[in-house]
Parts: sequence; structure tokens; C-alpha cells
Amino acid sequence: LGDYPGGVVRTLMVEGAGKIGFSTDSKQFYAGSKMLNLVDFKTEEAKASIAQTARISPAQAVQLGHFGNLKGFATGAGGELWAWGNFDRTLYLWEAVSGKVQTGEIAGSKLASNIHFNAATRRMAACTDKGLEVFSLQENTGKVFGLCNPGSKLVFSPDGSKLARTAVTRVELLNPADGMVMNSLIEHNLAINRVVFSADGKWLALGTSSNQMTGFSQVSLWKLNPLELVPGFRGQAIPFAISDLAVTPDGQWLLGLTNMLRLWQTSDAKQMKFNGNYSTIMAVSPDGKLVITAGNRGVDVWSIPNLERVGGVSVPGTVLNLEFSANGTHLVTLGSDGVLRLWAVP
Repeated sequence: LGDYPGGVVRTLMVEGAGKIGFSTDSKQFYAGSKMLNLVDFKTEEAKASIAQTARISPAQAVQLGHFGNLKGFATGAGGELWAWGNFDRTLYLWEAVSGKVQTGEIAGSKLASNIHFNAATRRMAACTDKGLEVFSLQENTGKVFGLCNPGSKLVFSPDGSKLARTAVTRVELLNPADGMVMNSLIEHNLAINRVVFSADGKWLALGTSSNQMTGFSQVSLWKLNPLELVPGFRGQAIPFAISDLAVTPDGQWLLGLTNMLRLWQTSDAKQMKFNGNYSTIMAVSPDGKLVITAGNRGVDVWSIPNLERVGGVSVPGTVLNLEFSANGTHLVTLGSDGVLRLWAVP
């Protein structure tokens, strides 16, 4: 990637693409804002063509349908791909398996804001006109659990046992089965704009917007089993708003993006490193050794925990989204020019 030999492997023009990601077997990636495109590639062929840039032919992209606006994607343990969105303010969820799509209206609810799906438990949560609704695909039922503010963020833990719901300055951890509040995390006095579970479900990181008067934001990190706040983050004033957060797979490091890339030690909240960086999104490699940041100034590759720049490349326009493949050998980026770029990561 960039300073690495070869650079971009393949590119694909996708009209109006907004969401991207890899299947869990790393053999396909998908993209779309109104149409879900599933693209097949062989890893060995991609490695062999590192020195070339080639446009993926239309035959390699399988369009899976037009269903309104895609809001998110999730992959199941078996490699199945789920996507969800809304059309005419109606919620839809579909499964794409071998190019086939199943669609259906979920409980007849109208979308207010935010949708999140958990493939492990096959539950979907959404803020609808009825309130906070949790739909079970296994039971084919939906339950309403109180009110849900239009600006609330909803995020399932990886195993689906917890549902995090923001309520301006606090976060509630709900039991998705019955809607009961298991814990209420009251730590911040600023609006929370980023909620991230670690991949192993042991950590929850929260980031806020910046104070309009001081320009400082806040971060908190919570251990979940049992629930415990890492005390060192309390009182830390961080310049600029938090745009993204990530916990490394081993749980040792918390990374954050503001006007720079920051790295904290999770054990004591000590900020170990920072580096000038005006990126807005990031992705941590599955082995936890690299973090890739992107925005309107291209793509940069940084080592963890030294935060030394080990690669990078200029990309036309702004990078809107990026994701690692599950095996860590490839990265897919989506640019504001509508082009998906598949990169080899040695």
C-alpha cells in the first residue's frame, strides 16, 4: 500500500457507493448505497497482479438488487451476508447467499433513525415511529422497548448479548431479549458521537463531540465483564472532537482520531503516542499490528504501538470508507470519486 511495492491491485467504479466491506471468508467484497454489489476475486490472482492496476469487469460484480438506501452490512459465522436499509421509510432486511436475495418488510414499522443488525443472534434494532424496536428473525417478531431519540446510536456487542443505546451524554446497555437496562454509563457531559465494541466484546469505547467553548472532547473506556470504568480517562481533555475509535484485538491499545492519531494504553489510560493526522476514519488490521487512517488527504499506514508511518498513498478525492479483509491481506477503500480500490497489504 503506497510505500509497499505495487500499490493498488484493482479498482471498480460503483455508482453512488456508500458502504463497503469484506465477507468473512475474504473471498468477496461488497459495496452500494442503493444497490448491493458482490464482487468475487481470488486472493492468489490478486497477489500475482500487485504490480498492475486493472479495472474489474462488470461481469465480476453481481448486482443483488435495488432496495432503497442501504444502512449497513453484517456477515455471519458461515460467511452469509446480511444487509439492511429502508425504502419509503419502511425497514427491510435481506440475506444474500450465492447471489440470491430475500427481502421482506420487518414488522411494518417506519424508519426514524439508525439501524443495526447482529448476525450472531439474527436480531435487528432500530429507532422507529414506535420507539426502540428489536426484531428477531428467528422468532419473526418485533418488540418495542420504550422511546428512542432520533439521534440515538444503536450498536450490538459482537455476540449480540448487549445493545448499546446512546441518550445524548450517556450510554445504556440493554438486554436485547427483553429491553431491560442492564447498565447506565453516565460519565460524560458532552454528546456521545462514537460507540465501539472491541472485536472480542470485552471493551466498550465512547467518544464525544467537542465543547463549543473550549474545543475539547472526552473519551471513556469500559471493561464489560464485569463492568468497570478505566479510571485514567476521567478528566482527560482531548483537543477537537472524536471522529473514530478502535480497540486492538488483544485489548492492549485504544486508538482515537481527532486532529491527530492518538494511542492510549488500556490498562491505565496513559497516552503513549500521538502523531499529526487529519484523517477521519481508520481500520485496525486483524493481527493488531497496523492501523490505516484515511480522509481527504489520502491513506496512511501506521505501525502499532509506535505509530510510525510505514506506508501510504494519495487517493483522488476523499476516502469515505475502508475495511480490512478477515485474513488481513487486503484492504478495500471507497473514494468520493465513486471508485472502490482493492489494496494488497504485505
